[in-house]
Amino acid sequence: MKIALLGDFALFGRFSTLSDNINYQTYFKEIAEHLKSYDYVIANLETPFIKEHKPYKYKSAYISADEKNIDILKYLNISVVNLANNHMFDFGPDGYLYTKRLLEEERIMYFGVEDKTILLKHEENKVMCLGYCCYSTNPLGLHEKGVNPLNFPKLQKKMQENTQCGYNNILSIHAGQEHINYPNYDHILFARKLAEEVPYVYYGHHPHVLQGIEEYNKSLIAYSLGNFCFDDIFKHKTDKEPLVKQSNNNKSSIILGLEYRENGLIDYSVIPIFLGDEKMSFECPEIIENIKEYSTALSLPKEEYLEKRNRLFSDSLNVQGA
Repeated sequence: MKIALLGDFALFGRFSTLSDNINYQTYFKEIAEHLKSYDYVIANLETPFIKEHKPYKYKSAYISADEKNIDILKYLNISVVNLANNHMFDFGPDGYLYTKRLLEEERIMYFGVEDKTILLKHEENKVMCLGYCCYSTNPLGLHEKGVNPLNFPKLQKKMQENTQCGYNNILSIHAGQEHINYPNYDHILFARKLAEEVPYVYYGHHPHVLQGIEEYNKSLIAYSLGNFCFDDIFKHKTDKEPLVKQSNNNKSSIILGLEYRENGLIDYSVIPIFLGDEKMSFECPEIIENIKEYSTALSLPKEEYLEKRNRLFSDSLNVQGA
């Protein structure tokens, strides 16, 4: 069984069927062809589908997708989405409920809300997908009838039960600091502690940039896959300057390919992709070099790692998060 994991996925701005700037079938053509080779493609869906723009509570930025954008998910062979993120309740319960209903109508599976998991099967392989959102992302809608809050004892118990039932675990985690290529140190400890309890794949997103990947105690930990597609964010439609402008760092991402055989993870691949002006491209070898640098840093002594991360954090303070 082959599974592709995609990073932050937001269908607004130029990444929309309503965009005058790009034709999504042309823009994503190469990537769409590649994704057809997987049995399942999983994305972190950041934009709720809505019909009316009624922002929920107060946030610095709200993002959403027109219902017609469900066609982009299908074009890219995305069959499963994680909804455990900090934007799923940007337009309140109405937007959230409509998103679920639309996904169900289009037969796209989802998880990460209301304690919902998804079991993926192919031949003898069985993979359980779980999704949780960390409080570090400043989310809305964390409750039993909404987005799953990250709770270590609870997810640890669930993953242990999954393993005892003969399931592999993919843990989708929305956590971390935006625009920083090195994960929070406590998140590293969290991921490794969980790996000491049960083998799993950590599928990270939210920072909107790539972070390192490590193999730890029979687990594969990918702290952040970066943006699969995410446009500049404007607070108001009439604004001339964006609230959040995408840099080359934000436009660099990977497809994390997983291969399961005899009900076990036997291999994985890191496929670089870049959000170009005219198309999404595979032609970006520097991304692999960057991933190596970010991954190597994970093995540094704590003080040296924190010093390296803090320098990057200081340089990025002028970038406002989403």
